[in-house]
Amino acid sequence: MSKLLVNLLNQSTNSVTQMRSSVFLPYSNIENTNIYKAFVKNKNKGLFFQNEEFKLNIRNRLLGQSHRDILDVIFSQGLLKMTNKGQYYAEFTLYSILKKLGKSAGGSDRTWIKEKIQDLVDVVINLERLDGFSGGWSDIHILDKAAYSQKQQKYIIAFNSDYIDSFQSDIVINYNKYLPSILAIKNDTIKAFIRYGISNNWKNAQLDSILKELDISEHTMSKRQFNRIKKKIKDYDLSEFNISISHTEQILYRKKADIIFWNVATELKKASANSPVSNSKQANNILLDSSYNQASGFTGY
Repeated sequence: MSKLLVNLLNQSTNSVTQMRSSVFLPYSNIENTNIYKAFVKNKNKGLFFQNEEFKLNIRNRLLGQSHRDILDVIFSQGLLKMTNKGQYYAEFTLYSILKKLGKSAGGSDRTWIKEKIQDLVDVVINLERLDGFSGGWSDIHILDKAAYSQKQQKYIIAFNSDYIDSFQSDIVINYNKYLPSILAIKNDTIKAFIRYGISNNWKNAQLDSILKELDISEHTMSKRQFNRIKKKIKDYDLSEFNISISHTEQILYRKKADIIFWNVATELKKASANSPVSNSKQANNILLDSSYNQASGFTGY
């Protein structure tokens, strides 16, 4: 079953839960937000987000759209693998990921991606669904650990099994065709808005209502900041994503045919019945428990 899950996730980009729950905040400069100040004041922990669907607690680190960008690239490139011990991992070069992100492979960009990956190791997420859906998270890490070889400029990252297994009660989305356009956007609020929009089959709602689902409102920031965010979204050309905003700030979205949704539980059930996977066909066991300590030239986080 786990191998089938890996195969499905490698055809995906993201999940409905992660696109709608603000696990990845919609701000380019998180450190300048009231959310960050309250988070630090509470010793980097606590409830900091709740909407009609989710209640989210986070410890240690706040994540942004740049963290989601990295995960989107890893999944969209089919880099997720599983060892014969059932460990989920990905292996990649700095150049390959940074190139997809539109960044250089050296200098500050190299430092930047190492810091973002470290954040994905450090963060602890507790996500509760409030709409009766059975899938819930409880103190999940995204990554268990990471190692980097300066000589090879290559990472090995180990995904937390609870994080990967949580997709089994989720709906995943393939928007790979539009990922380069999303990655090219400089404004993280617009990125988050687009990701929220395309996580639906269709959407007809007021702009304020959708922003509230992203925890963007006059209750979380000044009226001036809120209006500035709205203006940036309204001024941005969203036609590529089939999103339109009327003069009355009504949002209309209809899913494009090349954005694909899968109910993971349903797909796994069908795949298991049609083509069961034997242990002998699982990924080779290159990610041993001690690999991070023994790999020559690797520095563990």
